[in-house]
Amino acid sequence: MSERIKELYIQARDAVSMRDGMITPGNLRDKFAELIVKDCLWMCDTAAWGHTTHGDDKEAAGALSVQNYILDHFEIED
Repeated sequence: MSERIKELYIQARDAVSMRDGMITPGNLRDKFAELIVKDCLWMCDTAAWGHTTHGDDKEAAGALSVQNYILDHFEIED
């Protein structure tokens, strides 16, 4: 398992235990999935920003399109 996945799992576990005081498989699973999706959205933002600052507008638009596909796929309000 990658270090980033481990970090997100620990972050999810800590967030759930702080918020609810009790960790259940369901709420840990939901928080972990939420953090993974948010991390993917952040990577799209990062890629778009990097391409924009280097004048690669087509690539930046592609990164933002992927971000929108992720938002739509997981039915997340922007």
